[in-house]
Amino acid sequence: MSSLVNIVLFIALVTTSICVLGMYQKLKRLNAYHAEYRRTADQTAEALRLAGISLNSFATDGRDVLGALDTRISEARDLLIALQDAARTPGWEPLPPAATSAAPRTTDGQIPS
Repeated sequence: MSSLVNIVLFIALVTTSICVLGMYQKLKRLNAYHAEYRRTADQTAEALRLAGISLNSFATDGRDVLGALDTRISEARDLLIALQDAARTPGWEPLPPAATSAAPRTTDGQIPS
């Protein structure tokens, strides 16, 4: 009778050992998945951080460009007003076309060589 009990206990021990090995393999695989998930989450967080920095930089650069553009537009308006005032001044004559061009031109509009 005791040998029958020993056989049953041995079979239970082998079955339990096999189940424990299976659980160990599953836990090992789960640990690898967790490490991969952690790496992916860290990479995503870093990408989002860099995107935030880029967005802030883009907004700052855009503000700077808009400020410079506003300044240049104001300067152009002031210059236009000054030119309009000068044009209304009695005795004002516009410069001849040759004097306003950057390079001397012939009568047909070509730059001499």
